[in-house]
Amino acid sequence: MAEGIKLIAQARSENRGRVQNPVVGDEIGEYKILKVLGEGGMGRVYQAEHVTTAKHVALKILHPRVRTPAVEERFRREAESIHRIASPHVVDIEGFGLSADGKFLYLAMELLVGESLDRVLFKDKPLTPVRALKIGSQICQALTAAHRAGVIHRDLKPGNVMLVNRDGDADFVKVLDFGLARLDVGDAALTNVGDLIGTFAYMAPEQGQGKPATPKIDIYAVGELLYEMLTGRLPHEGGDEILVRKATLDAVPILQLRPDLPEATSKLVMKALARDPEERHATMAELGMGIDDIIGQTTMRSSVIRRPRFKAVAASALALLALVGGAAFLMTNQRGQAPSVTTSHETVPKIQPTYPSPSEDPTPTPPSTDVAVPVPAVPVVVAAPHPSPQADQPEKRSAKRRPDEPSADNLLLAAEKAFEVGSTIEAIQLGRQALEMGGGLAAHLALGKYYQSRRRYAEALEHYRAAVQMDPGNTRAAAGMEMVQKKLPSNQ
Repeated sequence: MAEGIKLIAQARSENRGRVQNPVVGDEIGEYKILKVLGEGGMGRVYQAEHVTTAKHVALKILHPRVRTPAVEERFRREAESIHRIASPHVVDIEGFGLSADGKFLYLAMELLVGESLDRVLFKDKPLTPVRALKIGSQICQALTAAHRAGVIHRDLKPGNVMLVNRDGDADFVKVLDFGLARLDVGDAALTNVGDLIGTFAYMAPEQGQGKPATPKIDIYAVGELLYEMLTGRLPHEGGDEILVRKATLDAVPILQLRPDLPEATSKLVMKALARDPEERHATMAELGMGIDDIIGQTTMRSSVIRRPRFKAVAASALALLALVGGAAFLMTNQRGQAPSVTTSHETVPKIQPTYPSPSEDPTPTPPSTDVAVPVPAVPVVVAAPHPSPQADQPEKRSAKRRPDEPSADNLLLAAEKAFEVGSTIEAIQLGRQALEMGGGLAAHLALGKYYQSRRRYAEALEHYRAAVQMDPGNTRAAAGMEMVQKKLPSNQ
C-alpha cells in the first residue's frame, strides 16, 4: 500500500473519537459555517460566510481523525499549490489557517455555483464534439498554468471539474482539488516514488505502477476525460483489474464508438491515451493547442458552408424576381395592358436559410431578417453579376452587410472581453470572424496577441507580419514580431 494512504489510515486509527467535525453555526477562523456541501477522504467542505465581509466561500476543513503532521503538511501544500497557479480556470483561494482552538485546519476557496462534470455526464453523456472539446481546452489551460508553476494535479477526474456560468458561458471550467498535487521542489516533495494516490479509473499506466509523477500523467487524464465526454464510457473497464488493463492493453479506439468523429479528433484523443508516456503530447500546452486547432477548423468549415447557403437563397430570390418580371412582360404583350400589381405592400414568401444545429456548431447563428421583395409592375431584366475589382476587399464587404449582422468592431470587443477572462480560444474564434468581416489591422494585432499568449508563435508571427504590411510604422506590430521571432527557429 502506498505511503500516503498508510499515513491517512494510521492517523484515523490514532485519532478516532478524539475530535468531532465542526457543525453548522460554528466559527472556524474568520468564517461561520452555514451548511455542509460535501465530504471526501481527507476533509469535509462547508458553505461558510466571512464574519466581517459576509462573503460566502467554500470552506474545506481537514478531518480531525486523519490529521497528523505529514497529512497536515500535505493539506497546507494544497493551499500553496492553488496559490501558485495563475489561471482563471483554477479555483481561487480566499484564505488558509488554523482555528483559534488549534483543532481545525481550514482552506477557504471561492464558492462555485454550477455542476461538476460527473453530474453533467450522468445526465447528458455523450456530449457533442464541440462542447467536449471546448471543455477539454479549458482544462488544458488550467493544467498548463499548473505545470508552469511546478504543480502536477495527479487526481484529475470529472468530479474535480466544475462547470459554472461565467459571462453567459454555462460551461466555464474550474479545476478543483489539488490536494493530491505534487510540488516539484526537491526534498520538500511529500509524495514519494511508489505512492499510489488518485482515482484508478483515471490513472495513467505508469502512475498505477508507482513510477515518479510527471506532467504526462495529467495529459493521460485529460485524454480519459475527452474520451468519456465523447463516448459516454471509459477507454478501459475492469474494476480492480483496470490498472493491469491500462498497463498491458491499448484503449479501445474511439472511432469504434464514435465513427462520426473527425480523424483529427480521434488521433488527438488516442495520442493522449498512449500507454508509453513518450508517445503522448510533449506538454499540456501542446495538447491544448491541438484541441484549439480542431475547434478552429470546425469554425472555419461552418463559415465556409454558411456563406454559399446564404448566396444560394439570394440567387433564388433574384431568379424569382426575374420570373415575375418576365411574366409581367408577357402578360403586357398578350393583353395590351399591365396586370394589377401592388408594389409597396405585397411580398413574395420569405425564404429562410437553413443553418447547422447550434449544438454542433461553435459559431453563433445570425438572426433571420424579413426581407420584403417587391413584385415589379414593369419588365425586369436580371443580368448575371460581374465581380467588381474591389469585391474581395473586406472594407467593401462590410459596407454592404445586413444591419442586424455583428460588425468587426463589436466582434473584436467581444474577443477582447473573452481574452481578459481567460477564454483564449473564444477570443481567437471571434478575432478570426472579425478579420473575415473587415477587421483589418486591429484584427491582425488582436490575433497576434491571442496566439502569442497560447505560445502558438508561428500563427502570431503571421498576423503581426500582416499588420506591419498594412501599417509599416505600427510599433505594436513590430514589437510583437520581434518577440515571437525569438521564440521560433531561425529559419522561420
